[in-house]
Amino acid sequence: MNSFYAISNGLPKLTRRHGAVASKGASNVSGLVPTHPVSGRDRLVSLDVFRGLTVASMIVVNTPGSVDFVYPPLTHAAWHGWTWADVIFPFFLFIAGVAITLSLPEPAALHAHRHSILARAVRRAVLLFVLGVLFENFPTYHLFTLRIPGVLQRIALCYLCVVLIFVSSGTRGQALITVGLLVLYWALLTLVPVPVHNFLDGALIAGAFLTSTKLGVITTALVILHEVPHELGDFAVLIYGGCSRPQALGYNVLSALTAILGGMCTYLFSVVVANLQAPLLAISAGGFLYIALADLLPELKEEQRFSASLLQFVLVLFGLVLVWAGTLLPT
Repeated sequence: MNSFYAISNGLPKLTRRHGAVASKGASNVSGLVPTHPVSGRDRLVSLDVFRGLTVASMIVVNTPGSVDFVYPPLTHAAWHGWTWADVIFPFFLFIAGVAITLSLPEPAALHAHRHSILARAVRRAVLLFVLGVLFENFPTYHLFTLRIPGVLQRIALCYLCVVLIFVSSGTRGQALITVGLLVLYWALLTLVPVPVHNFLDGALIAGAFLTSTKLGVITTALVILHEVPHELGDFAVLIYGGCSRPQALGYNVLSALTAILGGMCTYLFSVVVANLQAPLLAISAGGFLYIALADLLPELKEEQRFSASLLQFVLVLFGLVLVWAGTLLPT
């Protein structure tokens, strides 16, 4: 988050002239928007104040004092929920979005000079992206460990996408795109991961059975034990999202059927690809480790009641016993 100040300093300083808003400095597109000397009365004070508060919050979050005694709101949420530290990045995106809409010219001039505006936006986005990569990997730049994602990189992509939408569509189009993106995001969160996850489960079960019957039985039992609560949770999410019970059940059944497709694809590929079981078993083990580390352990750490912690511990032991019992099956 240290590179937030670069984007904040580079955002347009907004001025207001005869009801229109102009940008002072580099944000103007080849002088399309007239500017005049900025006075305190002409500044968009609300955005300046919000920018200042966001920068101050960023500094406090980045330098909270001793890392062993940090005020909880100044740390990012470990998994679920959000804290004050989590809103700093969205605040900077909001500032950038407001600056874009206010610093570009009126619709008539915007359409007439669309190509020059887009060219400037692309140059600025590329510059921000490159600066982000440089800041993220400073002072060592190793090709094999070079980290591409980062704060400025994401701001650059968001900035470019917003300019493209703003220049190429009107108010109605922007509203439709916003609603469409929200609906698409909801669909990706609630529907897409489920069939992909079930497809992989089917592939892992098939790979385990191709290795040995014993390993296939153990893998199937483990998949069922973690998939039943998962599917119940997906069912509840769909109901909460407005689906009827038959619709939610139908979506769950359709997503579950992809497990059969995953098993069939694994079997067919195993005929033409030698030693396919080895990478599948590695992926299977990694998947179970991911579930344990990313889902189960954070929940165990949050649980404060002794009875609930004891029950979870007993269930973990039951899983270990189940795996041990599976090893006793005949090969």
